[in-house]
Amino acid sequence: MGLKLSKRNKLYLLNLLLIVLVIACILVLRNYQNEFNLIKNVSIKYFIVLSAIALLNGIVNGLKVKYYTKIFGLNLSFKESFGLSEITSLTNYVTPFKGGTAFRALYLKKKYNFSYEKFIVVMGAASLIAFFGYSIVGMLSTLYSFLAHKTVNLLILGIFITIFTASLIAFFLPLNYMHRIKSENFIIRKLKSAIEGWYILKNKPYNLLIILIVELTFLFSYSLSIFYGFRAIGVNTPLVYCLIISLVSSMSVIFTITPAGLGVREAVIVWASTALEQGIIVPLNVAILIRLISMIWAIPLGLLFSYIFIKEEKKQIDV
Repeated sequence: MGLKLSKRNKLYLLNLLLIVLVIACILVLRNYQNEFNLIKNVSIKYFIVLSAIALLNGIVNGLKVKYYTKIFGLNLSFKESFGLSEITSLTNYVTPFKGGTAFRALYLKKKYNFSYEKFIVVMGAASLIAFFGYSIVGMLSTLYSFLAHKTVNLLILGIFITIFTASLIAFFLPLNYMHRIKSENFIIRKLKSAIEGWYILKNKPYNLLIILIVELTFLFSYSLSIFYGFRAIGVNTPLVYCLIISLVSSMSVIFTITPAGLGVREAVIVWASTALEQGIIVPLNVAILIRLISMIWAIPLGLLFSYIFIKEEKKQIDV
């Protein structure tokens, strides 16, 4: 019999985790003040490059919403899909457990009567497809890293192989078998949604291709942010290493429980970089730099589009 936590206990646990995270950040910043001077020396050129990539990530996230909802006949404009992407990012920074995703689903439900269940199902399927694609890119990148740089981390390779195998098995699981499983376990519920979405999408090859292209575009965009993040602080790290780091970091999204994954992604970036013999302090500077630039744009753009959408809704009510 599994241990179940009440909502209140979950909230207490989350608050405790956030307190521990804040204390850890303070201790790290206090003990390694000189090492974080690397961020202060970032040039305007790299700030512009990383800002452009952050905006590109926002556009790609907007395209995800646009194409995922288009599968069910909803045609969002570029302004609305990009705006939802930025508002989601902003909301994620102030709420735990990817609260921005829930906000986005509620917005679509209220304005277009778009089913929340449909949104969850298609997001689950997209994640399954993305993980499958990521694992293939990860295995190929690891092979290239070994051939070009004589470097390979067996643990990271094992993660990619495990995710590839698990995704492949999930594709062939019968839907009626999943429906017979009554468990309320978080992982089981996510798996059910992903497989339900897969059965909706598998007969739509065009939509599958679009989802895969959008997910891989985001992956390579994120890889570039890590690549230029290292360049910004004066370290030349091979692009293939940055791709592997971005893959591991992107897969860590399933463990996102803090607002916008604060601390989680940074820890994963540092761990993956260390596994690739890139040290600790430099990758930590890179992770923090990428996070800061993302926040610099997500906060004002999220507020701007929130104002625009509220204003448009008021106009519709007045009419």
